[in-house]
Amino acid sequence: MNNPINFKFLGRWQTLLRAQTYCDYINDHTVYKDKYGNWRLLGTCGRGAYAFYKERSFVEGVTQSLLKPMQETGLKFTNIPHRSVKIAPYVYFDIKEKKYHLFWGPMIIYHFISENGVDWEIADDAVKSLCPFLRDPHIIDAGSKYLMFCTDYGNKISVYTSRDLFSWSKQGTALQLGKGIPKSINSSCESPCVFAYQQGFILLSTIVPSSLNKIENSKNYNNTSVFYSDNPTNFGVYSLNTTCGWKDSPKPSGVIGEGVFIREIIITAP
Repeated sequence: MNNPINFKFLGRWQTLLRAQTYCDYINDHTVYKDKYGNWRLLGTCGRGAYAFYKERSFVEGVTQSLLKPMQETGLKFTNIPHRSVKIAPYVYFDIKEKKYHLFWGPMIIYHFISENGVDWEIADDAVKSLCPFLRDPHIIDAGSKYLMFCTDYGNKISVYTSRDLFSWSKQGTALQLGKGIPKSINSSCESPCVFAYQQGFILLSTIVPSSLNKIENSKNYNNTSVFYSDNPTNFGVYSLNTTCGWKDSPKPSGVIGEGVFIREIIITAP
């Protein structure tokens, strides 16, 4: 892409859901509109200080408008399909079949389906892996097939393909972290998000190093790396000398992080 990508924020940050009754913090989350017109949030959550091994349920929030704060309605999937760690839920609405699909990790990408976005039933596992770090699924409709992007072992984002959202096969590596980019033993390119933009696609990812330098970790974690590609299954290798036009998108300053905040953005290319 020849021109730089500019992010412009519209309006002020506002609280969407604040952890109060059922948990002390909210981590990775998904927001969607159910069959009845209500906006819902499912979020990774825990008690006390952050610790991923405590994240064994999803907190749910509901509101009629994203301009109003959500109300906590309780915890979901506490013992379903297991009592172990559950992180990074993602809901995809299949407009073709009028069904909701819920995916989450880690290691196995679990799959649930719903007719209304409220009541869920388990489906077969979407992706099975020996890698305990496979996580953060994100799905897009690429026309003739669906693509699932996941944080994967080896500091990369892997991409899987499906014709029906039920059976998935690995396509390859969508993004690989290269020389000079902070890495982590459990893979540092987290929270992939992909969407169509102009004649190509944009991939967003958060770099989460495992360095002992907390300041350096925060510098990377608190900014979103942006990539552009004509091919949604291949965003290349991200190294120090990469010229793919990535840009920092800062999170709100002064936010403690005990809740979920939203902000509108528009993207322009001069």
